[in-house]
Amino acid sequence: MKHSDKKTEPTSFTHYKDKRVGKKHGRKLSYGHFKKQGPKKELTVHIMDEQKNLCCYCGRRISGENKSHLEHFFSQKHFKKLALDYSNMFISCGLTGTGYTPETCGFHKKELEIDANLIPSNRNCEGNFIYGSDGTITGLNPEAKAAIKILNLGEATLASDRKVVISGLEGMIASGEISKTNWQTELPKLCAASDGSEPGYVQVIRRYIEAEFS
Repeated sequence: MKHSDKKTEPTSFTHYKDKRVGKKHGRKLSYGHFKKQGPKKELTVHIMDEQKNLCCYCGRRISGENKSHLEHFFSQKHFKKLALDYSNMFISCGLTGTGYTPETCGFHKKELEIDANLIPSNRNCEGNFIYGSDGTITGLNPEAKAAIKILNLGEATLASDRKVVISGLEGMIASGEISKTNWQTELPKLCAASDGSEPGYVQVIRRYIEAEFS
């Protein structure tokens, strides 16, 4: 699980909702209508910028063949009133109907529910997981373990990607580039780029270094 800050929703999204429920119209908000006539593209770009183009669940970079979709943390099936609640909307890798395989993250989650404390906007969500040198992910509590299964975060491709990231970190540790004395100053550098973006699987970098030295 990757932490993603939620900021203010785009004004076009706010205006769309205000117009739909205005006294003159009196219509109910509908995600179905929003998908067809609402500012979905602008909203998606806005959230992608918030998440720095990384999946809210696995943390992989979303670009090229890594298609994405607008994700509801609390499913529309069980939480209809949150269908157009900005705090419940994220971007996940995987796009239904494109043949994107293997199924992971929101594509695999479908309408299953994850513990509310693990919502990506919770700054502490990442601390519920640890990563092994082989790229495995382990939940530190029953809720985190359930989330791994629901999102299929143990899938082989994700594990392989994480292993590559961790292997690089282990090389830096072995060379002394990252050590007990400097890891707190070096970690922010590893997790950010000069253009303001973040590397793929940035949460793996954070958790692995923290587990190693803290």
